[in-house]
Amino acid sequence: MRRAYRDSIDFPANPFVAFADFILMILVLVTLGFIYQNVYNDEVIQRLAVQRLQGLLQKDFYGGLDDGQRRFAIEKFKDGDLQRFTFDGAYLYNKGVNEESSKLNNSGRMLLVKFGKVLHEYEGDSTRPGYGLFKRISIQGNCDKSEGDDDTLWKISQARAREVAEIFQRDCKINPELIEATGRGSWDKSTLSSDMLKNRRLDIVVYYSGARAVEFEKKIQSQQILR
Repeated sequence: MRRAYRDSIDFPANPFVAFADFILMILVLVTLGFIYQNVYNDEVIQRLAVQRLQGLLQKDFYGGLDDGQRRFAIEKFKDGDLQRFTFDGAYLYNKGVNEESSKLNNSGRMLLVKFGKVLHEYEGDSTRPGYGLFKRISIQGNCDKSEGDDDTLWKISQARAREVAEIFQRDCKINPELIEATGRGSWDKSTLSSDMLKNRRLDIVVYYSGARAVEFEKKIQSQQILR
C-alpha cells in the first residue's frame, strides 16, 4: 500500500506551546543583542581611553624636550593599543662605522633617559608587569647596511636594544619583566630610503592595557572631583 504524503506543515497541537517557543526565541535574540552591545561598548570605551592616554604620554614626553630633540624623537603612529616612537640614529649614535657608533652618545642617552622616566610615570603597577597601564615595552634596535655584513648588523642592532633596556631598568626604574629587547639588523624596511642613515634608528613600541586605561581615567576623574 502506497503511503500518502501531505504538502503541509504540522503545527503543535497546543497553540500555547507555539507562543511560548516564539517568546523564548525573542528573549534569546534580545539577550544575544544585549551581550554584543555591551562587549562592543566596552571595546569602544577602552579604545578611547587608550587614545587619550597615548596623547597624555606623548604630551608629557615632548613637553620636556627642546626643539632639537623633538626633531629626532618621532611618534610614528598609534594603532589600537600600540604606540610606536622612532628615535633617529643620526642623533643617538656617532657617525661612521666603529665601536663608538654602535653605542649611544651622551645626547642620545639623555634623550632616552627622559623618555624612560616618562614611561615609568605611566607604568602603573610596577610590581606586577602586565597589570599596570602597559602590557609590555618593546625596544627594537636597527642598523643601516653601511655598518657591516649581516652578522655584524645583527649583533649591533641587538646591542643597541640591550643598552636601552639596561638604561630603562637601571636609570628609569622600569620593571625589567615589562621590557622586551630585540635586534632587527637592517631588515626592517619601515623607514628605509635613499638616505641609508634613516635605518640607523631605535624603535620603542608601547603596548597599552585598555582595561587599565579606563581605570586610570576613573581614578583621575575622582581625584579632580575631590579637589
